[in-house]
Amino acid sequence: MLRRKPLLPRIVLCGQYVLKKNPNYWKKGQPYLDQIIMTAIPDDTARVNALKSGAADFAENIPWQQITPLESGFSVYKYSNTFDMVRFNTSKAPLNDKRVREALNFLVDRKTILQLAFGGQGAIIDGPLQPAGSPYYWKDLEGYYKQDPAKATQLLNDAGYKTPADVPPIELSVFSTFAPHNDPAQVILQELTTYGLKVTFKPVDAATLTANRGNGNFQAQMDGVGFSNNDPDSLRLFFQSTGIGYAVGAKFKNDRLDTLLTQGSQTTDVAQRKTIYREAEQIILDEAPWIFLLWRPSAEAAAKSVKGYVIVPNGLGIQNLGRWENIWLDK
Repeated sequence: MLRRKPLLPRIVLCGQYVLKKNPNYWKKGQPYLDQIIMTAIPDDTARVNALKSGAADFAENIPWQQITPLESGFSVYKYSNTFDMVRFNTSKAPLNDKRVREALNFLVDRKTILQLAFGGQGAIIDGPLQPAGSPYYWKDLEGYYKQDPAKATQLLNDAGYKTPADVPPIELSVFSTFAPHNDPAQVILQELTTYGLKVTFKPVDAATLTANRGNGNFQAQMDGVGFSNNDPDSLRLFFQSTGIGYAVGAKFKNDRLDTLLTQGSQTTDVAQRKTIYREAEQIILDEAPWIFLLWRPSAEAAAKSVKGYVIVPNGLGIQNLGRWENIWLDK
């Protein structure tokens, strides 16, 4: 018999908090639980083991290696809509030259990165910036940045660098204790240094990563973002230089792109919006403020007794976890 009796789930997240039921919550009869205890377990293995042992009822950020094994005894909520990239500070040489930024996009082997960092789970991004299946997915842009070292060499020559060794050093900041950032960054580091570029690896913590997004205190930074809906309006957060969002720290500005993204957010006609966003994506790819990499696999997992958890379409954990009023335990 299924019950909605309020019980006390333990959820493994980042930071320890106790969330208590609001008796005056606006949804009558909810939330179902008296409280939720969130406990920090940064280590991937320890976090999964807490779930397996019953010390936790729910865990987020399941490492890709554990997604399939956990499916045999737990409820696994998996998706692949986190966009992994290397973000550039476009005000710092040599990345202030878009030819260098384009060259880096042509150098990386996205398929190898996906295989080595995520076991081949997910999908590469070498062109369209929206997930496959979106009405704003431009198939004709596929392969825009297909790996092409010869083209990269020509771009660097055009930028005034006779050899890769002539390119000034590039510092890559990485949240190194977070595998979804560290693992692809290590592959990228190897690929770029093998080509002959001088790239150094700078470990940073989560607080520094977050601060860098706004203050621009980086040259190149491994990062990941969620395009949390099916609408390309989300591009405004990352590429429109309006004083908000990720474009600020990257010092990235393109007046035509700003105009297009504003128009897109204010236009309801689908045909017009497609025209607007097609041009916008072309500009973004041409300007190359990121190394566009891949959609990485993501998942949460829960004991079978956890009921009512729902993955929001194209939502990340942060969107899904905001709906705990619907959760109850069948114990």
